[in-house]
Amino acid sequence: MDDDSSLKEKDGLKKATLLELATEVVIDQVGSTTTLLVERLKEAGISPAPHEATLFVLGIRADTGGLVYEGTTIRDAAALLWCLENGASQVAISQFGVAKVSETQRTILHSALGKTETKLVGGLRISSVLVTLEDQYVAGLAQICEEIMELTDSDVFLLGATHRSGTGKPQKKGGRKKKRGAENETSAVIVPPTQWISLIGRASARALGVDLNAMMRQFGGGGHPKAAAAALRCNTSPDLNDAATTTSQLVPPMIAELVVLANEGNLAADETLRLAISIIETQIPEQLVASSFMVPISQIVTVDTNDTIAEARLIFDNHNLKSAPVVDSTAGTNRFRSSLKLNDLVKASRAGRSNEKLKGMLRPSVKTVLPDTNLADLEHLLVNEGIGRIPVVDDDGILVGIVTRTDVLRQHKLYDESNLIDLKLAKD
Repeated sequence: MDDDSSLKEKDGLKKATLLELATEVVIDQVGSTTTLLVERLKEAGISPAPHEATLFVLGIRADTGGLVYEGTTIRDAAALLWCLENGASQVAISQFGVAKVSETQRTILHSALGKTETKLVGGLRISSVLVTLEDQYVAGLAQICEEIMELTDSDVFLLGATHRSGTGKPQKKGGRKKKRGAENETSAVIVPPTQWISLIGRASARALGVDLNAMMRQFGGGGHPKAAAAALRCNTSPDLNDAATTTSQLVPPMIAELVVLANEGNLAADETLRLAISIIETQIPEQLVASSFMVPISQIVTVDTNDTIAEARLIFDNHNLKSAPVVDSTAGTNRFRSSLKLNDLVKASRAGRSNEKLKGMLRPSVKTVLPDTNLADLEHLLVNEGIGRIPVVDDDGILVGIVTRTDVLRQHKLYDESNLIDLKLAKD
């Protein structure tokens, strides 16, 4: 533990950590330590005063990001609600619950935005920036990190901030006598300030597999899987270590060696930041492709180009469909031709076209994808371009499956699978 979590040596006694002095240790899966305190008060029947309840609410909000962090639990929400029921001031919460950006922070934010670098790794937008603080550490860098992450629409953001520790002022160096009767002579040496880099990371719920806590722990820091930080010394000499941190992909053995160098203060700030990004990249799983989670052709109800509008309407009614792919099976294959909606059939039937073939009412240029299309591209089509479902075809144009928004949602694991409505393909 560091000095903030331990008792310093005094009178020759060995310092004891707070953990060693504790009479009870509580480890539980909640998003906020304050939640554990509130639950103890509630169990004991002790009602906090309004100002105390307000402080508890602020603590829970800070630890859970206003109940939006991934580690937030129902217990955190219940504890916050109990504090509100006990008179927590909403006025005070609104005033102090949102950190205000200072002029210094705003300057750093503007500078960082112009230097932020972003790359796509496994379908995730990984962004990073290195900023130099004029002197000492500036509080509130976590807020800057979160702001830039939102502005750049990044899935993972890593902020590196270099700053100095120490003043560089002269210090006296032991006195000694030059000869009998002479006054003690003292000399002064300049103690150079030490350069540090503070690493602050944030990750969204989309960044599956990314564990910022595990990464930061390698540098002596820690936090949560999606929010963590660390601080370590930097090498500022011109003759920097020849470690190959400039490579785009570092293998695990090389990463392990560089982590040792970083913790010894033998890497430059930019090298340390690149190393941290490389560790994050190793956590990102290989991206899924359409063929790994699409609805296969064997489970898809289709209509044929040679079916009449009346026959297609009957198929739609029997299977309760709202849309279906249209295929051409004349050559014994399910060559994809178009997509058909129920509304189109209803309009055609009312217009007296029930005996016409479907080939006469096909929609032109329907978007399709190949089986090896990755999840990021599929999500862009389904979400950003508003397409509800995408036919998957092989190189010969044969329909092999369909990907829907529900399929993509499942891959992000935003919800427990048991809580997802198992929509039929026809209703997606």
